[in-house]
Amino acid sequence: MQKNLTKQIVLALVAAIYVAMTVLVAPISYGPLQFRISETLNHLMAYNKKYIISLGVGVFLANTTSPFGWIDMVFGTLATLLCCVISIVAFKKIKNELARLAFNIFNFTVIGMLPIALIIFFVDNSANTSAWAIYFSLLPSQFVIMSIGSVAMYIINKTIHLNDIV
Repeated sequence: MQKNLTKQIVLALVAAIYVAMTVLVAPISYGPLQFRISETLNHLMAYNKKYIISLGVGVFLANTTSPFGWIDMVFGTLATLLCCVISIVAFKKIKNELARLAFNIFNFTVIGMLPIALIIFFVDNSANTSAWAIYFSLLPSQFVIMSIGSVAMYIINKTIHLNDIV
């Protein structure tokens, strides 16, 4: 019983950390040029699929402060969950930790940013630009965040064993 409670607390803390990391840098967490440092936590999926709960809840709660309102809350969360499910399926074949982290960089950057670009395009296209232009403006920062996050998670996992704590 105690072990289950501890694991649930860890999942709740990860969601809370996602929210805090997003809200603390809120001006740059949303929009066509974003630098959402909380996205580094997406790499937790490389260690245990249970983190999908934390990421889904974290994104939903973080997006309550989004300038794109309920649309970002719903569709931003769905975009994250879609990427999580894609990772879960891919990781049935990908067993190597570094390969999983590399896959997540691709998945959460190339696939994950497409729905985000569409949200921005349809909700606030004040720059009157194409959805593709928005998409390509999101890719570099997401790639950098996910790349840095992969190194951080790799190092953290050597000490904490991210698979075992949930």
